[in-house]
Amino acid sequence: MVSFIARRILVSVLILIAASFIMYNLAAIAGNPLQDLQQSNSPNREQLIAARVAAQHLDLIPPLRWGLWISGVGKCVIGQCDLGVTFQNQPVAQLLPQAVGSTIQLVTFSFVLAIIFGIGLGVVTALRVYSGFDYSITLVSFFLYSLPSFLMAVLLKSFIALDYWTRAVWGRLHRHGPGDDCVNGT
Repeated sequence: MVSFIARRILVSVLILIAASFIMYNLAAIAGNPLQDLQQSNSPNREQLIAARVAAQHLDLIPPLRWGLWISGVGKCVIGQCDLGVTFQNQPVAQLLPQAVGSTIQLVTFSFVLAIIFGIGLGVVTALRVYSGFDYSITLVSFFLYSLPSFLMAVLLKSFIALDYWTRAVWGRLHRHGPGDDCVNGT
């Protein structure tokens, strides 16, 4: 039993390392980390670019940068975490406690909300068994359950947090005229 658990832990660690390698490299090739500086009109633009290249090791290819990053992550085992710095030269390790706090709040809120909605809809559909409401709730719940959580997060972020839905619907329903109030000019 102990060997089984040890193998599972080892495989999980290897999968985590492989996933971090893939995600790091995909994120590194997805954008240009110097874009804001290259478009800047600052007189010391070249020095700023050189400083960012040196601080972020942008002169190395992404797999080598991942190697530097993972060695800093490995130092966390001995209490000397080096997760790198942001573009504003803030250590990432110092920013993590705030991010963890926000994540815990979000997870707790979503868990409580899911429990409330799940129990409430379960009771209502149990009372109205084989009705159209029961079938529609079952269909929607199967659909939402089958969606990957990251896709649902992106959709919710786009439609709720970025106010896409409100702007799209409100813009269609209320076309503004010369005398109407218009917030964003659409």
